[in-house]
Amino acid sequence: IGVFFWQASSGINFFRQTIDTYGLVPSEVMRGEQLHTFVSYMFLHGGIIHLLGNMLFLFVFGDNIEDRMGHLRYLIFYLVTGILACVVWVVARPGSNIPVVGASGAISAIMAAYLILFPTAKVQTLVTIGILVWPVKVPAYVMIGLWIFLQIVNNYLNPDTGVAYLAHIGGFIVGFLLTMIMTPKKKSK
Repeated sequence: IGVFFWQASSGINFFRQTIDTYGLVPSEVMRGEQLHTFVSYMFLHGGIIHLLGNMLFLFVFGDNIEDRMGHLRYLIFYLVTGILACVVWVVARPGSNIPVVGASGAISAIMAAYLILFPTAKVQTLVTIGILVWPVKVPAYVMIGLWIFLQIVNNYLNPDTGVAYLAHIGGFIVGFLLTMIMTPKKKSK
């Protein structure tokens, strides 16, 4: 959140400059340039809605995963999955000159971890039909399953929208696999 406020601190030109400087551009990293952006891209966002969406998902799912993994493992998990999610994006779009930004790949990994560790936990969400909106509690496997399904569908129906759906999908898959390795087993009583 602090990085976003820094991005926005000096006007739109500075905001764009931070994305151009610290966002990950697949064509550049394919040439071996700007490799630091594999980390820096995760801390930038394209706008306030992008930031708030990522922070909402991090708030809902992140603390439980951090509690199960521990602080250091969770930090490593977050950084590694964010990097690997973007590797998927770079492999899919190696010639792209468009910078990718956001924590969505790492947060997708956290959602995969939540699906594995807390599949039946109830998650409160909003259901809308037209102008009607009401809160509903659903099992995590339903909400997260629907979310990843939508990422896959959107990747195929809307591949050029500016959203890195493949980074979301890649982060989810990597998160699923790393959760099996990095999560301590619960001690039986």
